[in-house]
Amino acid sequence: MLKRLMMICGLCLFVILPRDIVYAEGERPWAFSIGAVESFDDNRDGVSANKKSILETRINPRADFKLYRDQADIDCYYSPQFLYRNNPREEAGWRQKGTDLYHDLGAAIAYRWSERMTINAAEAFNLSDIPADMDTSRTFHEFVTYWVNRVNLAATYEILPKRAAVVIRGNNLVKKYRDDLYAETGDEKSFGGGVTARYVLKSGWTVVGDVVYSSTDLGEPTASLSRSADVLSVGAAVERVFGLWSTRLRLGIDKSSSDISGNAVTGGTMWSENETKPGGDIEIAYSTESGMTRVGLVSGYHTLRSDIVPFATQQRKSFELSVNHSYSERIQLGLRGVYGQGEYDNTSFAAGGSDAVAAIGATMTYVWSRNLSVETSYRFEDWKADENIRESYRRNILQLAMKAQF
Repeated sequence: MLKRLMMICGLCLFVILPRDIVYAEGERPWAFSIGAVESFDDNRDGVSANKKSILETRINPRADFKLYRDQADIDCYYSPQFLYRNNPREEAGWRQKGTDLYHDLGAAIAYRWSERMTINAAEAFNLSDIPADMDTSRTFHEFVTYWVNRVNLAATYEILPKRAAVVIRGNNLVKKYRDDLYAETGDEKSFGGGVTARYVLKSGWTVVGDVVYSSTDLGEPTASLSRSADVLSVGAAVERVFGLWSTRLRLGIDKSSSDISGNAVTGGTMWSENETKPGGDIEIAYSTESGMTRVGLVSGYHTLRSDIVPFATQQRKSFELSVNHSYSERIQLGLRGVYGQGEYDNTSFAAGGSDAVAAIGATMTYVWSRNLSVETSYRFEDWKADENIRESYRRNILQLAMKAQF
């Protein structure tokens, strides 16, 4: 933990010399904030019967150190999280702690190489067990302590100012569970990258072409079951702004290659598959002239790595609708509805099937002052799945959060 913090802070100090630091008048390099979240979950374990609720209290102070120079902006941050649970989870001899301490730290760098080229780099390290939703309703990890380190790189070059540009991206992720039971099938190593080219036509339409590659290894190689998936996605898109509306439509193909190994069972590959499927998404957004009301719709179909053991990939349909409205500078309301469905193909040793989630959520934020805000939210989830895929359940989650900045 200390070594990781020193590496990230050292990166910040290495790329910026003190004599080059420039601050706006009255600006301070340090920024501090503290947040507190009280949450209630009526189905702690995500089960259909014998439900147990849990009440959690989280307090997370955060410190940011921001440096500025002519060509670079850097933000280094550290945020510990203090947690209390009134009803810790217990499963197969493993038990959560009633109190715990987690850590988030990282750095983000924006470097302007020239008038036409910009480089962005970010690293984030998290030690936590907070459940997260990724890519519209995909479950990222279990309620178990883990650490994850993410690195993202991007370089943008304008071939023709405001007309044509190329973006090159790369990413790497390492996730490790502390508990051996989850590590055997849940540890993750993944990397990927892509190239996107954009060109603005005289008619106002923007045409986009992209190639994206991702490679993922799930589970420990020495365990009885490990999975790997490689996905190459090639597509083309068109974008256009019509007054208060903006639209984007992308169509393409996803070519995947996956295998499942069982070292303790067969000593090698148990099953492998190569598939080519259509992929794409559509986005529609609307904002009033004042910007007080914003509506967004996103829908897609893609081949992704699987969240369900023992499968390596899934074909996932997703739909999300969000509405945000600001009654004033102080009061903001948000509504969000999502639907996601994953399809898992049959393998030589496991029958396929599907899982689906429908969820709705509402959020109200009250900005008490420039430095203090309060937010309350409610979320309902309804998971339905084939019996061999996962257990179906329903869940209600309530949260009350407060954040103060100094």
